[in-house]
Amino acid sequence: MRLGDLIAKIKVKKEEIQKKQSSRKADSDIKTKDKRNRPIVILRLLSFLIIFLLILALMFTFIFVYNSVTNSIGYIQTIVNYKKETQVYLIEFSKLDKIEKYWQEKIQTELPVITRNPFLEPQSAVIVTSTPQTPAP
Repeated sequence: MRLGDLIAKIKVKKEEIQKKQSSRKADSDIKTKDKRNRPIVILRLLSFLIIFLLILALMFTFIFVYNSVTNSIGYIQTIVNYKKETQVYLIEFSKLDKIEKYWQEKIQTELPVITRNPFLEPQSAVIVTSTPQTPAP
């Protein structure tokens, strides 16, 4: 072997070793960058979560206010419609007096006394059957 070939092989080996070391270094740099960026990523996710919760709270607040306002307007409208439709009816006292007299008479009359005991069975019971009975010839 010649000296030039040996030097070329040594250079190639040296380059391969450097590539391996640089790739290991790059991998370790990536890992350390990931480790360094982890708190930032967590904080970013937390900020998105907080923003989402705030938007959600605002949305529920707007929906609550909207429902409250529309319900209040509806209640006021029903009161106004009720006041429009209310009427005062005049009482005819002659008819009222007649009805009161009739009612007093009805209350004062006594109910007839029950003479028979409703809890006893009647003397002649009627038998009801589902099949018709024909008289014997």
